[in-house]
Amino acid sequence: MSDLTIDIDSMASSDVKEESISILERRIQDQIQLKIQQPFQQSPDKKQDKRLNDSDTLSTRSKQFLTDYIDRLEELKWVHARASEYYERNNLYLTLPSIILTSISGIISLISSSDQTSSDFKYSAAICVGVISSSSSLFQAVSSTLQFNTKSELHRDVADRYGKIITKIKFEFIDHSNDDFMLELENQILEVQNMCKYAPPIFLYEAYKEYKIANKE
Repeated sequence: MSDLTIDIDSMASSDVKEESISILERRIQDQIQLKIQQPFQQSPDKKQDKRLNDSDTLSTRSKQFLTDYIDRLEELKWVHARASEYYERNNLYLTLPSIILTSISGIISLISSSDQTSSDFKYSAAICVGVISSSSSLFQAVSSTLQFNTKSELHRDVADRYGKIITKIKFEFIDHSNDDFMLELENQILEVQNMCKYAPPIFLYEAYKEYKIANKE
């Protein structure tokens, strides 16, 4: 209060001294009251900045949930990627023999159509072509029934989508600018789960556990 002290003798003459003192006392009381209230007051700008800072960061509970869920998404991504490779390899086991047999059948048919070949050869060639064509058709029918190619593409797409979701979550840790992120994340995961109606082979989940253990070591 020393900085609020004013030389009363210099403000007025003696005939108005009492009135001046009364005015000064009221001013001093007002200033003291203002200083008392200031520490408990917060400007609107500071309050707004605090709200903005709170909205720019994820809650501790959300961070813990996303951290744990990233591990689950990493597992699903790995399993679906290996499932895609597994079905693609099985599809090749069926399509390649069919392609080879069809090519052989065409070559035999071309040779047997020549005028220089004997009738016995043509007869044998016709039988071979029939057997080879039937075998090729069998491979194609099995491939079509098992739908290895379709399964491979679906699992590949699911693995790619899970990878994108993982990347999005990691960026959300750095810059949380979307208040509806958790709801959007739930909708995206449900959408990905509905994309593929074929479950990955069970042995791939066991393979992932072994893969994690090997990487930890």
